[in-house]
Amino acid sequence: MESKYPHDCLIFLLTCVSVGAKEAGAAGFFKGLGKGVVGVLARPAGGLVDFASSTLEGIKGSVQCLVY
Repeated sequence: MESKYPHDCLIFLLTCVSVGAKEAGAAGFFKGLGKGVVGVLARPAGGLVDFASSTLEGIKGSVQCLVY
C-alpha cells in the first residue's frame, strides 16, 4: 500500500488506537497508540530504504552496461 503521508499515517494511527481501545479498553488504547506511533515512523523510513535500493540497482545496471 502506498502511503500519501501524512494523511494515511494519521488514519493508521487513529485506527490502531481505536481498535486497541475496543479490544482491551484503556490498556489497548495505549498499546494501539504505541503500534500507531511505531508504524507512522517506520513507513517513511521503509520508503527511504526502498528509494536507496532502487537507486543503487540503477547505478549497478548503468555500470554493467559500460563495462560489458
